[in-house]
Amino acid sequence: MFFKISAEVGKDRRWSLFTPYSREKNLIFTSTALATVAVLTENSCEVVIPKEQRCCGMPHAGYGEIEQAKKLARHNINVFTSAGVEVIVTDCATCGCLTKGYHTLLKDDPDYAESALAFSRKVRDIAEFLSQDINLRQDFGEVKEKVTYHDPCHLARGQNVVSEPRRLLNLIPGLELVEMKEPDWCCGGAGTYLLSHYELSTKILERKMANITATNADFIATGCPACQLQLRLGAKRAGLKAQVLHPIELLNRAYQIVHPHRTFRP
Repeated sequence: MFFKISAEVGKDRRWSLFTPYSREKNLIFTSTALATVAVLTENSCEVVIPKEQRCCGMPHAGYGEIEQAKKLARHNINVFTSAGVEVIVTDCATCGCLTKGYHTLLKDDPDYAESALAFSRKVRDIAEFLSQDINLRQDFGEVKEKVTYHDPCHLARGQNVVSEPRRLLNLIPGLELVEMKEPDWCCGGAGTYLLSHYELSTKILERKMANITATNADFIATGCPACQLQLRLGAKRAGLKAQVLHPIELLNRAYQIVHPHRTFRP
């Protein structure tokens, strides 16, 4: 079964996309998932969300459950093939990091090596897709706030996606991007690192939050749900009022200022 959301504007150009969502996105960061679909449809994309998709497999791979990670990869490749989509877009740095590497994970599997390579070649982080692959609509409303951006390890180091999120944020009128010190240093989240190594994780987080506090930002943007959870904890511990969110949410807010009556929006 597939969920299809069709573009309502600019139908001169259409794309079909498979948007993978983790349990974090479905249950914790629903606003990010909805903003992603809203921005894609605002830009003439037909969004296809297969109901049968499963976890990308990164938690399993990270804990050494490689065979289970391979099993999940094969399942998602099968689902993707059935969907017949052109591009695989994800708004999760961790999901993107692993799915772009499905071809490496399954390189010794004679039944899936070729299809895994085809799958991985189509995976794009949402920031990559919007800034490089389409002519992004730029009819944004003004957002007179300050934002600072944290580079997720799985996005900056894992995928070399660094300038693209900043490029998108800089397109929003009135939004001032204030770079924090050491923006690409880990926040200490690292999946479940906060649970398994609490003291070291929080020590790393304290350094990150000191750098964020110095920016006086109204928003803390990052493209990874694990980082969002960690930075929300850090903001609460530091007494900051800054909101932690995904860059796509700010982009959607800017669209909604100009087009408040679009039928699909968070």
